[in-house]
Amino acid sequence: MDTYVSLPQDEAESLHALNIPGPEQQDAKLTRRRSALLLWLTGLIFFCTVLDILTIAYLGNTLSIYKSLDTNPIDELPFLSSYSHLDDIYKEKKIKATPRGPVMQLPYSLTQVDSSAPDHTQEPYPDQLKSKTSGMIPYNERRTIVTSKISTIAEFFAADYGMENCSITLTIPSISDESLNIHEDAIFDIWALKSDRTIDIRRLNWNSKPQRGTHLGTFSARGRSTQRTPTYTCLSGTYQHIEMSCRQGPCHMHILASGQKDFSGLYMTQYQTI
Repeated sequence: MDTYVSLPQDEAESLHALNIPGPEQQDAKLTRRRSALLLWLTGLIFFCTVLDILTIAYLGNTLSIYKSLDTNPIDELPFLSSYSHLDDIYKEKKIKATPRGPVMQLPYSLTQVDSSAPDHTQEPYPDQLKSKTSGMIPYNERRTIVTSKISTIAEFFAADYGMENCSITLTIPSISDESLNIHEDAIFDIWALKSDRTIDIRRLNWNSKPQRGTHLGTFSARGRSTQRTPTYTCLSGTYQHIEMSCRQGPCHMHILASGQKDFSGLYMTQYQTI
């Protein structure tokens, strides 16, 4: 026997028959979803807030442990060479260096120290300023002075890469030269000083000068001549401090040089090593 079912008489009955939620049910479901999303976002914000607080507390505690950086004098800062990785290039011997002749370098400073007045500090550049009514006029003047009590301290800087064999050189001009005052029987010692920093010549005296290190050689006071010590290693980017002192007297040397082309007195010669 056939069975008949009556058709829905209104919209709500039709939706119920088709298992489709009505508007009220849809609103309730949407409300539940919004509430769940809001709860999840609230939890996320709370978690991030707690995490930020813990991070700030950790950083504050960590930073409080470290002391502020000490201020180092500029003369004690390390010298950074501009010749980076050149050693690696030349070690592989893929590049042949261009031959170069010796390079002569005038001292950055020539300063005298006196063992008879060990605390006396020489006035900086005493012979490099001429007094005029309008002020002080500088000019380049270098004095190599050695007596039985006075030594000359010279400062050089080995800047050139591949020119790392050095020799200290003394040029004695003609005896008739007015810039020369010397006793010909004297013999002088050349010492390398133990210092790898620039020297503050404003505070340099016999007591504060660096200790003597290697004995590089001797010079005699014979007439017009150019004398050199045996070469020694002077790495690029290093200061070279030299003391010239009396070895055998009577010692009396006073050589005056001026300008950038007057290689008289004490200076340094560099030779190629690559």
